[in-house]
Amino acid sequence: MPRVLNQRIDGMPRNGVYVGRPSRWGSPFVIGRDGDRAEVIRKYEEYLRSRQDLMAQLQELRGKDLVCWCAPLPCHADVLLRLANEGDAMGDSTMTHAGGNTGEDQTQKHEALRTAALSCTACPLATTRQQVVFSRGDPQARLWIVGEGPGADEDSQGAPFIGRAGQLLDKILEAAGIAQDEIFITNTVLCRPPGNRVPTNDEITTCAIHRDALLDLWRPPLVVLLGATAARTFLGGNKLADLRGQKIERDGRVYFATFHPAFLLRDPRQKPLAWKDWQTIRDELRVLSGGDTPPGGAPVEEHDHAAGYNHSVVERLMPYIEQTVGTPKGTGRLVQVFHDRCGVVLDHNPAKVAYFSPGDVTELVQERQAG
Repeated sequence: MPRVLNQRIDGMPRNGVYVGRPSRWGSPFVIGRDGDRAEVIRKYEEYLRSRQDLMAQLQELRGKDLVCWCAPLPCHADVLLRLANEGDAMGDSTMTHAGGNTGEDQTQKHEALRTAALSCTACPLATTRQQVVFSRGDPQARLWIVGEGPGADEDSQGAPFIGRAGQLLDKILEAAGIAQDEIFITNTVLCRPPGNRVPTNDEITTCAIHRDALLDLWRPPLVVLLGATAARTFLGGNKLADLRGQKIERDGRVYFATFHPAFLLRDPRQKPLAWKDWQTIRDELRVLSGGDTPPGGAPVEEHDHAAGYNHSVVERLMPYIEQTVGTPKGTGRLVQVFHDRCGVVLDHNPAKVAYFSPGDVTELVQERQAG
């Protein structure tokens, strides 16, 4: 399997190609002068993709060990290794957009990427994780969702977004009319940072070899970035507020940045803004899918909530998900919202979900903020 090697440590193997400066593959960017390590690597990939002469010559590197002076730290050579051996630059016929005819070879490459990720020990997170959390969903889906990193539940069970934040995400998707078979979910880093801390720049950069290879393999046309870490990794900048609410076209795909569901559990006041984001995302997905309505073909039922307002039921009640509402049978926590019914876990009977007509779920009693 081709490797990135350090000439000082490993010498020059028989099948090796030197890709440092002053070779034609050398990076024109310098860490510190042009940004941190992650930023410099990102700039190099953009530079490389803009150089059609170099892209046409990448096939010369396929199957070769790449030698530089930076390894084993992440560097531009990792970009060269990935592009040369994934077929991205050569127009490999198996590399198609998600939703198209992909063939067995693409599925085999996906499984190879997964196998490599599951045994990865490239950064310190490998010493504290229980297991690598790779993905869930269909990689051929048009909509990819990328979070920050696994939490305790995900680290324990090996799948992303299955804890309380994941359950909220599933409810939002269901309310928006986005089916589970329409999505693919992964994270910016595939291993849980200790104590659920924010992953470091080096951890994010190291994990790029897995994350970017997946994106290059399947080329999803629509990517949703959950939270500031994912948004910053893919789009740059420091503040989620500067990015959310925008349709950003880059790298041949559309990006949307929105709140992480874990943040919404901590601050339910932001749910109306998040719901607005997801309506826009749903509409973009329907355009990509060749339709303009949610699954089932019928528009969402309209309902007059109060004088001067005319919102759909889902739009009206979705911001109150996971909050306490009033019903004819008492107060409870709103857990499901559909255009014809709402599910509420009643305070006096927390073992089951009771269903009411949307008109009955009218009074917001208080905000319920979760741990």
